[in-house]
Amino acid sequence: RLRIITALALLAVLLPSIFFAPQNFLGALLLGILTIAVWEWARLLKIPRQFACLYCLVFAFLNAGFFLYSGPNHETWLFALCLVAVTFWLSYAPWALWKGVRALDQCERIFLLLAGLPVLSAAWLALMVLHAEGAGYMLSVLVTVWLADSGAYFFGKGYGRHKLAAHISPGKTIEGALGGLFCVL
Repeated sequence: RLRIITALALLAVLLPSIFFAPQNFLGALLLGILTIAVWEWARLLKIPRQFACLYCLVFAFLNAGFFLYSGPNHETWLFALCLVAVTFWLSYAPWALWKGVRALDQCERIFLLLAGLPVLSAAWLALMVLHAEGAGYMLSVLVTVWLADSGAYFFGKGYGRHKLAAHISPGKTIEGALGGLFCVL
């Protein structure tokens, strides 16, 4: 129930912002939301709370400075950040997920913490570029993600029996992943 209430509250703020707010307001709102994701990234890596706070501040200030300096449509930065993010997700992330967060040593945690800055910055910048293409276009991409997440959650809760990655997230199931795929299709 809390998950649904949170989603509805976010939608009440996000949807009008996507369609009616100025680009700067939407950029700040999305930066705030992604800063929460950065906090979750740091806590997943078992970073102490005070360093996680500093990490969030660094992320927010770097991205706010980038946004104010170059605007949301700077193709070179977008390409570079997306290249780093795709390289990370296709090369290192599968290995780290397979190994599991608990099994990572200190150097690997620091690497993942540092990698989170460009990877999550790419996500924020991609959202800004999607919005620059049009509010409807951005919303269609977000709805696809929401359908995958909601489908995975509800199918996993209702039919989930086979664990997907128990050492990362014990609640994730293969049935949930297939349900998310079904909802997107």
